[in-house]
Amino acid sequence: MHHNRQILTPACQLALVMALAFAFASCSFDISGGWEYTGGENLGVSSIVVPGSGIEEKIGWLRDNARSGGRYVIELMEDEGVYQVPLYFINRINVTITIKSIGGNRTITLLSRGNLFYVFGGVTLVLENNVTLAGYGDNIYPLIYIAPGGEFRMNNGSTVTGNISSATGAVYVDGGPLP
Repeated sequence: MHHNRQILTPACQLALVMALAFAFASCSFDISGGWEYTGGENLGVSSIVVPGSGIEEKIGWLRDNARSGGRYVIELMEDEGVYQVPLYFINRINVTITIKSIGGNRTITLLSRGNLFYVFGGVTLVLENNVTLAGYGDNIYPLIYIAPGGEFRMNNGSTVTGNISSATGAVYVDGGPLP
């Protein structure tokens, strides 16, 4: 099956998000499910295990339910292939998303050119042990794009591989200090 998807440049993605933020400035969302998780890098700090089957469904749940200051865990049960995943939350800040492998090493593979994860301001993306992000060969975009105010952390045992971008590398930090 052939997928014909258009890839937005980072500047276009940001413009789209800003337009959506303006349009939905009065919206609010409620958490409607999930399980509590108290492991990982912040022992003693509660997180919600994101419900759903597959990373795209889980990201959709986060878009609808994440709250400012919330900590969320996406558990990978198997290897997955995805298209671009913008991590932004309208009118919400300090959202931490941890991707955690369950039952062994797990890989998230980018299925087209573009950013696998575009981490917007106010969002922290954390890769736990045994999680690999795999790029799309001759991709001209960074695999992970961190916008100003966004954060990206890789714990020991996590890897980023297979994204060849001579212009930006695999991880690009736009206007901020490296972690």
